[in-house]
Order: sequence, then structure tokens, then C-alpha cells
Amino acid sequence: MHNPPRIALVVIPFFVFAGVWLIYRRGFGGRITGWTESVREMAIASLSWLYIGVGALSILAVVLAAVTIGSVRIGGRDAPARVTPAEAVAVGFAASTSVGLLFWAAGEPLFHAHNPPFGLTPLTREAQIMARSAAYLHWGVLSHMTFGLFMVAFAVATGTLKGRRSVESVIAGARRGRRAAWGDLLDGIVFVFAILALISALASATVSITAQGLALSGTGLRGGLLTGVLVTLVFTAVILGARPLGTSLAALSRVSLGLVLVFLLLVLILGPKGFIFGGGFRALSTMLSNFPALMFGGFLDDPRGWAGRWTITHLGGWMLLAPLVGYVLSRAARGYTLADAVRYLVFAPMLLSLLCILILGGLTLAMDQRTGGQIWAALPRLGTDSALLLALNELWMPRTMRVLLLILSALFFVTFAGAMFHAILHIVVPGDDADRRVILERRAVMVIGLLAFGFAAWCLLHQGGMGVVAAVSRLGAIPGLFITLGAVLTVFRFCMTAPRHLHPPRPPEPDDVGVHVATGAKVRIEDRRKT
Repeated sequence: MHNPPRIALVVIPFFVFAGVWLIYRRGFGGRITGWTESVREMAIASLSWLYIGVGALSILAVVLAAVTIGSVRIGGRDAPARVTPAEAVAVGFAASTSVGLLFWAAGEPLFHAHNPPFGLTPLTREAQIMARSAAYLHWGVLSHMTFGLFMVAFAVATGTLKGRRSVESVIAGARRGRRAAWGDLLDGIVFVFAILALISALASATVSITAQGLALSGTGLRGGLLTGVLVTLVFTAVILGARPLGTSLAALSRVSLGLVLVFLLLVLILGPKGFIFGGGFRALSTMLSNFPALMFGGFLDDPRGWAGRWTITHLGGWMLLAPLVGYVLSRAARGYTLADAVRYLVFAPMLLSLLCILILGGLTLAMDQRTGGQIWAALPRLGTDSALLLALNELWMPRTMRVLLLILSALFFVTFAGAMFHAILHIVVPGDDADRRVILERRAVMVIGLLAFGFAAWCLLHQGGMGVVAAVSRLGAIPGLFITLGAVLTVFRFCMTAPRHLHPPRPPEPDDVGVHVATGAKVRIEDRRKT
């Protein structure tokens, strides 16, 4: 194979998974989880200031890039667009936080309302408003701005300046024609933790989707059902990621976005509109006016307090996934100016995330209050992500709403997993999509991914270890912090460069190329008008 060192970036993470899983099977799962949580808490305690600082600088870097170098066209002055503006918005939402947001937009506000920050009294009006404000910050602003940071860095470094398709280009911020060992090491670190997270997410999504389907049908779990759902999800996601972005991922994202807007509209019609809108818009105003308190308050005094358990934990998760998600967004941004790319792939999806939290968070808070806290009381047994399902049961047409939620869960997970695999495929096997060698190597990686992801998730489903693998994957937030810091510095460096210097040089025009009369070699002809 032409590129074996890069192919190893996909193979090695599965050996790491096998080692973690075998240690779990030997009875050391509790020790692994305890050790990883101890390391993560130590990192939060010692690096909390850096997490918060890098998160704030990421927001500044994205906005500054859109203002200062927004005229740079990604891919070059004549690059055609891969997706339409509507598809760009859909990809920016569906390929980033959609699958988690679908449930945590309802679950996190409920948790904060019962355990509010800053000494507020639980379940008061102020606590409920602050609860949605915190969810706005975590799932709206921080997530999309972190992904947008890597989109900008990849778009300029690899999409416009034609640097290597590698995290190395994001850190170096310069055009590099040769592969460097430290670049492969960076890619390997990102791939190990991202693939571990994707395996555990695949197993978790299989359980969630199967449970929703069984609850709707009223039947019990039959032999082979979990495996069938798993195979369907893996196969669809891998094929989706292997296809060109503009013909598959963008199209499915557009369908998913249309369906989620219909779902939100039905919730709005059937739910308590006054509670949703009144508290939701006030929470948005509270987030903007209290942004420093939500972002920075408390972590200097007690890093293991509210900010450490929520804001920094969320930031670490976004930093873990951001290189791969940002790479997909940068490919979708090709053909647009940087300002338009930020508008379509960062700001518009962020507004959609805020809308989901406004409607779904408001619904769950209202229904929990109406039922006297029954939804909150059921969460320890069913999990925080079940809050939305319990809230939908209190609406008219609950079955129809849950069917829509089941379809959305499957679509959004497949889109997210397909986007991750698309990034893995194009970073591991760079090159022209029409090149036969590139096509063959990508097919080999596709087969490896199909078998490895499916078997690894099957082991977690039927033999256990899902929580242990997820705990190990969260350690990726530590190297992710320093990679994100490198991306911030790179984007700031781009912002201090004149936009004309960020365009690749045009190839020589045909009239500017001649033949040397002595050697017959092609040479560039100087412009005689200057003499």
C-alpha cells in the first residue's frame, strides 16, 4: 500500500481499544475508571485557567478571523462550492452537536434547575433561567466556536494554502510539503481518543435507538436485535463518510435539519408556549449579560466546583472532537469566503442549537414542574438523556412525537459518525478524489473501519466495558487542550497576515510559458511590458 504509516493511524487505536477492553475483562474496569477520573480531575485542578482561557480565546479568534481575513476564498479564488448555503448550515449543525444536543438540550437545563450554580435556590424562576443560560453557553456558544476555530485553521492551512491534511498544519499554520514525524504523532493522538469516543458512542446509540423502538412497539428484546441495529448504523455511517461530501453527507444533513425543524415546531405548538418563550429569551439575555460569570466565575476559587464539573468538562469534550469535526466543516466551506463560511457553518448552526435548548429545555422544565418533579425523580434510574422522552409523554400525540424523535436520533447519529469517518478517511488517505490509487486506499480503510468499528462496538454491547472505554476516551481532553491552543495561535497569526498573502499563487497562464531553445525545457516568460 502506498501510504502504510498513515493507514496505521486507523489500526493503532483499535489495538489500544483491545488493550483497554481486555484489561476490563480481567476485572480491572473499576481501577481504570478511577484512575482516568483522577487524572482528569488533576488536569482540571491544575489547568482550569488554561481551559477557560483557551475557550474564551477560541471565540475571539473565530470572530477576529471573520472580520480581518473574511475576504479569503477557501480553496482559492476560483474554487467551486461543494455545498449550497442551506446545506452548509445543515452540515454545520448535523455534523457537530446535533445527536447529543437532541437529548441534553432537555436534560442539562433540568439538572441545573435542581442543582443551580452561584448559590441560587433550586427550582426558583431565577434558577430555571440560569439553567438554560448555562446550557446555551455549553451546547451553543462553546461547542460551535471550538469547532469553528478548527474549521478556520484547516480551511486556510489546508484548503487555501494547500498544506498537509494533518493536525500538524493546524499547529504549524504554514505550508508543509513533506510529512513530519511529529505531525503523524499529533494525528495519532487525536485519532486514538476520537476513535475510542466514537466506538463508545456507537454502542450507546445502538442501545438508545433500540430501547426507543422497543418502547414504541411494546415488545421485548429479541436475540440479534441489538446486533442488527449496530450493523445498520455502522454500515450506513461508513458508506456515508466514504462518499463525496456534497452528494451524501450534505443531502442527509439537509433532510435531518428539515425534520428537526418540524419536530421543534410541533413541540412549540403542543407545549407551553409562554414558559418556553418567556423564560427562554430571558435566559438568552442572562447568558449575554452574565457571560463572564458563567464562563469564569467560581473556577479560580474551586476548580472542582460547578465550572470544573460542567464548563471545563464540556470544553474538554469539544476540544477532543474539534480537529475531526473542524476538518469536515472546512471541506464543506470550500468555495466560500471565510466570512461566509463562519456565517453558514458556525453562527447559523449555533443559533439552531440555541433554538433547540430554548424549546426542548423549556418543555422539560415546564413538564417537570407540572408533574411535581416526577421527571427529575426518574432520571437516576433512566438517565439524564431520558428527560426529553419523559417530557414528550406529557404532550398530546406522544407516540407520534416519540416516533419523530427515534428517526431524528438515528439520522443525527449516522450523520455525525459519517462526518467523523469522512475526516478520518481524508486525513489518512489524502489526494485527489478521482485518483485511482487514492480510491483503492480509501476502500481499504473503509473495509478496516467497517469491520473494526462493528466488532469493537459489538464487544461493548454484549460483553460490557462501555463506561470504561468512554472514561479513557475523555483523557483526550488533555492533549486536546494544547492542540486547541496551537490552533488559536495559528488563527491569530493568520489574522495578522494580509489577506492577499493567504491566497495560493496562481498557476502560470499558457501565454506565460515557453520552450527553451537550447534544452527544450518549459520555462516561464518574463512580462516584456515591464522593460
